[in-house]
Amino acid sequence: MASTSAPLPSPPQSSRTPRASSSSPAAARTQISTDTTARGTSFRPPRFIRVLFDRFPIYIYPTDPVPMTAREFQTTLSKQPKDDIYGTNTLYVFSLPGDAQNCAPSFNPGCLKWQTYLKIRGVGFCIESSSNHASPTGSLPFLIAEAAPIAGSSERHLPKTIPVSKLAQWVEDNAPGSVNQTNPDTPDYRAFTSLIDTSIRQAWLYALYIDSTNFKAQTKPRYTYSTPIWPVNYFLGLQMRQAALDNLKINTEVSKITGRMIYLRAKEAWAALGALLGGQKWFFGAQDAGIFDASVFAYTHLILNQDLEGSGQDLRAGLETHANLVNHERRIRSTWFG
Repeated sequence: MASTSAPLPSPPQSSRTPRASSSSPAAARTQISTDTTARGTSFRPPRFIRVLFDRFPIYIYPTDPVPMTAREFQTTLSKQPKDDIYGTNTLYVFSLPGDAQNCAPSFNPGCLKWQTYLKIRGVGFCIESSSNHASPTGSLPFLIAEAAPIAGSSERHLPKTIPVSKLAQWVEDNAPGSVNQTNPDTPDYRAFTSLIDTSIRQAWLYALYIDSTNFKAQTKPRYTYSTPIWPVNYFLGLQMRQAALDNLKINTEVSKITGRMIYLRAKEAWAALGALLGGQKWFFGAQDAGIFDASVFAYTHLILNQDLEGSGQDLRAGLETHANLVNHERRIRSTWFG
């Protein structure tokens, strides 16, 4: 009797498509490259990514100590020397590290205004190079006031952080008295302050941010020196330039912004400020310099002493025609930054 055997089951069908025969060397190389890429061993990221990660770790910080209690901190604070950071007012500004150590003028007009005014009012302070990211309000400058002593105790209060919006009041409350009694609420004072904040500031933004020559040579290197890694500094530069352009568009009535129009308004503003100062030593006939003088100096000093190129030379030329404004800048510079 012939034996019958059950048919053998067919082998399971693979869900993958069978590989094509690769008889030629070129096909073999293609197959090997595909397999290797699939295993993730031959992938090479773009060069700028590799350069970026070649720099890490930049620095490995030591382990942080266990946080102190408030009482332990107060005890430590009371033992600090007077010239320690806890006993000194510190103004955080845009500045290069070497300039900060020498308390040299900031390259940012908004920071230089307050740096100058604190000097005028006799406030003791040092400056630290910083950025907007470190500010509690997102903008510089800000001041960390010295830790004041607690009455009847050897301990001190915690240092206070003073944002730029409260700096003027803090100076009035803590600085020696000033003989400059100019009333900032008069129509003339407000009008001329507006002139600085619009026409002069817009011309500065155009010369330093929109003019590509000055932007590449001065603005971008100074504001991105702490992040020298490409493309981070590249995108930071784009953001700064776009922010300046947006500011000009918001504060300009016409749709097309031109350097000629911007500098013409600045020239008119210099003429008005020159007429206001006249032959006096300080603005508004005050006996001593005040915050308005510091506001004007913040722009005149930078325009006269920076190596502006391109259209920035037009901005400087419009200022240099007013000898009294040039002398005003020299007077403040020699008195408080000499």
